[in-house]
Amino acid sequence: MYIDSINRTAATPSNIKKGQGLKCCYSRGFDCINDAINGTLRVMNDPEWLYLYELKRFPEYIKLGIATEMTKKIDVDEPTILRDKDPEYGEAISLWIFEKRIDAYLVEEALFFATLPSKEYPSELENWVGRSEIRKSDGETMEKITQLLVDHHQDVGRWQFALDQIPLDNLQTQKVKSLISSS
Repeated sequence: MYIDSINRTAATPSNIKKGQGLKCCYSRGFDCINDAINGTLRVMNDPEWLYLYELKRFPEYIKLGIATEMTKKIDVDEPTILRDKDPEYGEAISLWIFEKRIDAYLVEEALFFATLPSKEYPSELENWVGRSEIRKSDGETMEKITQLLVDHHQDVGRWQFALDQIPLDNLQTQKVKSLISSS
């Protein structure tokens, strides 16, 4: 059994299928769409921020993601969230707060897929943990795409949004349709 030295996860078939276990297959974080669908997503009912940031050293690149801890750093007079723990973060472009982490996660997941053509990062950030969440794009374009997704999520609701915006396999699609019909 292979143990990925970065993620410390075993390369078992189930971990590989989730995008974990092999460095070459590792997608992002510790979340997966199956956890969201099954109701086992980490702290899924807590508030969460969806964000877009410029990279400080590479302003032509945008870092997108979700974070809970950002709520502790908000300045009421200036709607900017500081990310002083990581020197790669530059200026905040846009921030959206969600009452439940699961909703921020679903919009983030849709944003990852919607912006795959611009998935690129500077070679200097090869070992940076946030590299998979970097897009080579301008802030205005990323903000427009994100806002369209946020608006669609608000218009149609959590699970219809997932069906509309996130590539799902047949089993995931059936589970999501079941969630829609049971609500």
